[in-house]
Amino acid sequence: MSNHLIGAFGLFWQRDEVFGPHDAGERWQLLGRRNQNKGALRVCDFRRARGFYLLYNDYGATYVGLASGAHGLGQRLKAHDQDKQKDWSRFSWFSFDNVEDWPERDGWSRIVTRNAVENVSTRSAVGEFEALLIQVLGTRSQNQMRFTGAERWEQIFVADYAPGFLMSRVDRRPIKSRLLASYLEL
Repeated sequence: MSNHLIGAFGLFWQRDEVFGPHDAGERWQLLGRRNQNKGALRVCDFRRARGFYLLYNDYGATYVGLASGAHGLGQRLKAHDQDKQKDWSRFSWFSFDNVEDWPERDGWSRIVTRNAVENVSTRSAVGEFEALLIQVLGTRSQNQMRFTGAERWEQIFVADYAPGFLMSRVDRRPIKSRLLASYLEL
C-alpha cells in the first residue's frame, strides 16, 4: 500500500495569473515552483496532474471538483475559466500524482502519474484528509497535521518572467507561452 494520497498541492493561486492575455490557447501552463535560488529552484507544470481543486470568490469556496482524466487539473480549470458565469478569483489544487526531477531540463520537475486513490491505506487516507482540511480551512490554532508525501508549490506569476527573475534561472525550453518566453529576452 502507498503511504500517501496527495503528492503535491498549491493553495490560493490567482486565476488571472494563469488565465489572461498570456494564455494563448493551448499554450498556457499551470506552473508552480519550490524554492527561489538557482540550483534549488524547481518549476513544474501541473496541467496534467490528476486530483481535485477548490474555486474561491472573495467570500470563500464556491466549487469543489475532481480531475481524474488524462488532461487533469488544467482541463477542468480551463473549462471553469471559460464559463463566465462562474464567480471565482482564486483556486487551490491537490494532486494525487507525484513530482520528480526532470534531469534533461535544468530547474524543472515533472508529474509522475500513480494510482494513489486505489493504493493508499485507510489509515494514511484519514491522516491526509485531516491535513487537507487543516490547509484549506486555515485552522491554525490546532496541531499542524502535514501531508505524508506532498510538498506545497507556490504559483509562478507573470512578473517572474522578467529578466533576472525566477524563470530566467531555469531551462526555457519547457515554457509554452511565446509571450511569456519573450519577456525573458527583454
